Amino acid sequence: MPNEDVKSMHIAVYALSLLGGTHTKVHTEEIATKCMEVAANRFRWELYDYPDKELVRKALVHASEEKNGSLVTGRSGMEQRGKSRDGWQLTPAGAEWLRRNESLLKTGLATTTTAVPKREAQRFLSKIKSEPIFQMFLAKRDLSDVSRYAFTDLLNCSPDAPLETIRIKFNRISSMAELVNDREVLQFLASCKTQFANLLGPAKAIGGKP
Repeated sequence: MPNEDVKSMHIAVYALSLLGGTHTKVHTEEIATKCMEVAANRFRWELYDYPDKELVRKALVHASEEKNGSLVTGRSGMEQRGKSRDGWQLTPAGAEWLRRNESLLKTGLATTTTAVPKREAQRFLSKIKSEPIFQMFLAKRDLSDVSRYAFTDLLNCSPDAPLETIRIKFNRISSMAELVNDREVLQFLASCKTQFANLLGPAKAIGGKP
């Protein structure tokens, strides 16, 4: 897969992942800078050596569309009461896509940078597997007796937090889990999704598989 065969939206997804897009919002300009680092010939101005933010914005919008797998979520250049709303994140579906295609992307872009460094992956797994709710899952392979309070503790938020906040935090964990690809953690999160569907909504709403 040479550089020319990699779609711009997929380069943008990869760049987003390199900037921590599994667990935090990343500004369009940061993603544009990273896109130019990994594929300068695709994302630079014609006459000057600057990243083309508009090309990257369009790529991210395409990547967010359902027909393309809903790989990212976010917006660019929008403000509310003077506050910037710019920012993008990987969805769990985007993280899964990236995990399955990362080696091809790295070959096509001639880079060895990994979306999730080994040390970061180990920290993530250690934290999740030390959580009481995960230990309950291991013991019973069932979360039917687990309270909403235990679940929101996992997400580090209040039990009465807005549903949107709960969904965003669960999405972040799910996206990271997809990239790390630990079987037990993925099974655990799938069980959470079933048990707490009233909080998380249908799979499509939280970035599930297309």
